[in-house]
Amino acid sequence: MDKAIQSYKKAIGVVDYADGKNLAHYALGTMYEAGEGLERDYAKAFENYNYSGDFLNHNAQWKVAQWCESGTGVEKDITRAVEYFRLAACGGHRDARIKSFDYYMEGKGVHRNLMSSAQIIENAADSGDKKAKRLLRRLV
Repeated sequence: MDKAIQSYKKAIGVVDYADGKNLAHYALGTMYEAGEGLERDYAKAFENYNYSGDFLNHNAQWKVAQWCESGTGVEKDITRAVEYFRLAACGGHRDARIKSFDYYMEGKGVHRNLMSSAQIIENAADSGDKKAKRLLRRLV
């Protein structure tokens, strides 16, 4: 495990393209979160997920959103959570689409926006998401 951690940390320092750093940061985030091979550290996990999310890792964006929503590893910030749920949703993350839909429908953390809600859930339904299809039917 120590060898893997060193490899990820080395990759972060030497990889010049976004994908390599993105994946290395995401991997380190999961290791810090779980305490696998190193001491559990939610702040460092969040920092690595956030970096990975900035490079369009939709799973990392989902993690950042969840943690901002709950206050895990970072100060609770619903507005930022909604922003990251929306980013992950735009990238096709199923659960983020549903969360974004809910937040825009309720106007929690953002101004209530039925058009944005409908667009998010319609895109999810168009991609075959069964839960999104049920929600969309309820809207119309």
